[in-house]
Amino acid sequence: MTAKRLWTPEEDRQMLAWHRSGVSQRDMAILLRSHKAGISRRLCFLLDAEEGRVEPNPPTTTAKRTLPAPAGPRSPGGRKCMRCGRIFHSSHAGNRLCYSCKQHGHSAHPFDPR
Repeated sequence: MTAKRLWTPEEDRQMLAWHRSGVSQRDMAILLRSHKAGISRRLCFLLDAEEGRVEPNPPTTTAKRTLPAPAGPRSPGGRKCMRCGRIFHSSHAGNRLCYSCKQHGHSAHPFDPR
């Protein structure tokens, strides 16, 4: 899993300036060495923050994603992966490995040498 990219204030200012001058999000992604989806999300956030719809967050912090705890063993909710320990969305109690661990073929056994 890759680390979440943190935007600097300079990049935020540059992105807004480019947006106002008509530079495409694709070109911004190339210039800032990012993905178009990341540019799009950050630009939407910055424009919402300018209009007062969201609180601007410091660019050096990340918002921790929280998932609601499951109401019972058969209900969906956030569960801790038995392999890596990350919180992930689980559809039921039998779903105990996150997507990443499933993709790499890891087992849930704590003594598995993989």
